[in-house]
Amino acid sequence: MEARPNKSEELFLSLGYNRFYDLFDEIMMDDFWEKEDCYRFGKVSSIFAVYAELLAYEPFKHVLEALKTQRPPMESEIGGPLFKFVRNVLAHFPVFETWGEVWVSKELVNWQREGLTIDRFLKKYVGHDEVKYRFWEADKNA
Repeated sequence: MEARPNKSEELFLSLGYNRFYDLFDEIMMDDFWEKEDCYRFGKVSSIFAVYAELLAYEPFKHVLEALKTQRPPMESEIGGPLFKFVRNVLAHFPVFETWGEVWVSKELVNWQREGLTIDRFLKKYVGHDEVKYRFWEADKNA
């Protein structure tokens, strides 16, 4: 593996990072949560899409693998797949306009055929203990 990104990877990473952090900065603003539900849903959907694409970059996969030994059980193991799962639900079922409308069922995710990405994620993690995530906002001590 090359230690530095090649020119194409550098272009992709630059665009991806810039878009991710633009979205992140907007989402973390207090007034973001006062905007229309569908606007917020669109922005959060976009950040999941960008993040999922960034995870495709091979060196990031190595980082996630290394985190499995440094983080609590399941937290790092499920992190990448969980974000891809959310991204896939949003991308493959663009019928929802707000988070309150989003739902999945075995029948829905297998409408084409069983065993595709969303179905595989659900089958792999069924029965596991709940994994909790939180965001730390240092400036708010929350």
